[in-house]
Amino acid sequence: MQKSNHNHSLLRYFLPILLATTLWLAPCDQSSNVIAAGEPNKPREGLLPLTGFYVDTLVDDGGLSACTSAPDDCSLRGAINRANASPGGDVINLPAGVYELRGDPGDDSNRSGDLDILSSGGHLTVNGEGPDHTIITTRGADRVFHTPDFYSPFTLSLNNLAIQDGYAEGDTDGGGIRSYASLYLRNVRIADNSARNGAGLYFYATFYNTLTIENSTFVDNVAWKDGGGIYLIGERAEISRSTFANNNARQNGGAIYNNTPLSITASTFYNNRANDGGALFNWAFLGDRITTEILNATFSNNSIAISNKVDGMGNTLTTAKVVLKNTILAHSYWGENCVQKEEGGGKAIIENGGNNLDSGDSCGFSKAGGVGSLFGKDPLLGVLEDNGGPTNTMALLDGSPAIDNGNPATCPHRDQRGLASVNVCDIGAFEYNAYPLLTGSVPKSQTTRNGVTGSRLEVRVLNAFGNPLSGWTVFFDTPDYAYVTLSDPSAVTDENGGTAIVASSSDSQPRVVNAKAGTAGLQFSITRLGATPYLYQGMPAFLPVTGFAPGVITHLDAQPADKAYHSSDGMFLQIPRLNVNIPIVGVPQSNGGWDLTWLGNAAGYLEGTAFPSWTGNSAITAHAYLSNGQPGPFASLGTLSWGDQVIISAWGQRYIYEVRTLQVVSPSAIQAITHEDQPWLTLITCKDYSILTQSYSSRLLVRAVQVKIE
Repeated sequence: MQKSNHNHSLLRYFLPILLATTLWLAPCDQSSNVIAAGEPNKPREGLLPLTGFYVDTLVDDGGLSACTSAPDDCSLRGAINRANASPGGDVINLPAGVYELRGDPGDDSNRSGDLDILSSGGHLTVNGEGPDHTIITTRGADRVFHTPDFYSPFTLSLNNLAIQDGYAEGDTDGGGIRSYASLYLRNVRIADNSARNGAGLYFYATFYNTLTIENSTFVDNVAWKDGGGIYLIGERAEISRSTFANNNARQNGGAIYNNTPLSITASTFYNNRANDGGALFNWAFLGDRITTEILNATFSNNSIAISNKVDGMGNTLTTAKVVLKNTILAHSYWGENCVQKEEGGGKAIIENGGNNLDSGDSCGFSKAGGVGSLFGKDPLLGVLEDNGGPTNTMALLDGSPAIDNGNPATCPHRDQRGLASVNVCDIGAFEYNAYPLLTGSVPKSQTTRNGVTGSRLEVRVLNAFGNPLSGWTVFFDTPDYAYVTLSDPSAVTDENGGTAIVASSSDSQPRVVNAKAGTAGLQFSITRLGATPYLYQGMPAFLPVTGFAPGVITHLDAQPADKAYHSSDGMFLQIPRLNVNIPIVGVPQSNGGWDLTWLGNAAGYLEGTAFPSWTGNSAITAHAYLSNGQPGPFASLGTLSWGDQVIISAWGQRYIYEVRTLQVVSPSAIQAITHEDQPWLTLITCKDYSILTQSYSSRLLVRAVQVKIE
């Protein structure tokens, strides 16, 4: 998405001068966890890549740029100097530690003060070990990162680190980061920075440079003019699964000052303050056509959630537009959640994209054609806290009107934490009753970590669709500290959702190591001979049992209320080739799985996967054999072939799917219900019954894609 009008691009170059204002400086808190320079920790398990420069000292000395295997020859500034001198792309890896930058501000060649990334160096990636472990700070002496070349056709990527206590003095901008280059932030915390504009981040794009922010946090940043968290002028910006909290601007945009085509997805804005636009100040002027699209976000307790304003300066084509979908806007303490203002012939529009929730009635949802939006209702939000995932979120409390009221056709099917939608997706950034899946493994080889020699305990964190969750912190502890030694109390997952620590035991008797991420847990049994993952808790680890013993009558107890199936209001599954025409019921998750005991001759939609007929991967099961020992609806499922039709009939329409694949998998192949971006069905039933074990050893999967609707 690009700006449709570039005629005033020259004006952008003079904008900082035109917007200069009286200086007002808020106090800058000093970090309480900055440690003395010295040896950084060794790389944590599984997060840092195996290639690139490895910084091996916390000393801020630009001359330490050799970056060989020799000790203490690679500082952060030295590694950047080496990257700046290299024409290609480079990767710099930062082990855990606090990297305190020293020197006076004003230098743009990376000799002292902030870290200057020069376009002559090409693309640069800086990797840390998580924002709680790798911290870069100037302690208020200067900003932290700077790309000083105004025309900078290159990319800076910052991953898994914290940027804090930066300060841009006087009438300069960007306390944490000032960038004219394309910028990617992934799992980054930007905190306690201050500047005139863009206290956390000042992004002024040229050369079609773009901004991408994922799984990141902007907190406690202060601008004495505009953009407490971010000041944004550019060609395109995307923000997803991120949190903006307690950011302040004296004038406009406590969290974000925006003059850019912008998308915000699955993100939370809490307690951000400004004279105008506490969370978002969306601004267009002199020919701009600025559109901000907001999807499944949560705005709460800001001075004003959204201020959408335009000054055409006589150009009637100037437009400032905000499109809201599946979004909560609540409890702005200045009374209104949405504010609009038009000047100079421009047009300001807040568009109701459907299924929003306004705690008041200032966003226009009460107007005709409300498209599923609610107004005048309290969303019943919890406090901003760690609910699992890389960023803090606000949980939906029991009874919230946001639960199951999102639009599945537009929601991203993953909430801010990356967790899969449950039933119909919810309004806002948090999916009610969603939790992760943990899997564990212990390689046979032993390893050493932080002085601990023992077993490498590997954990993967996944959502219900089997997608890996990066940036999650896995916490490890043991009740048997007298016998068990752990290399680390926590570790952060990588892009594959995996991480690890090392544990050893001095005892021949089994001892316990607990691993926990969010509300899900996994336990390892460990002795002096090794370790084994042995207990799973949390989201389903297995595909459900969908059949009874063939030829045997199985007695069924009464179905408990908490496992009752949900009516689908006349939804039927038809498979013409098999002469199947059966009703579909919703099967809730309970006790870490789906219980299909009482399904009978019906089909069961596994709640937590995409709702049948909607975009995504809808998992539908039926019995191979019934409790009376006779063949069930899916007894002949394996006879289907490519192109056979599967039909869902509901609401007077027929959703036609065609078979694409058949596959036999193990019961643990939970990845079979991984989310899809198109409407798919995954039909699941049991296969390969064993008389010895009295159970089915496999699952048969038939996958079909939607081809038309009649």
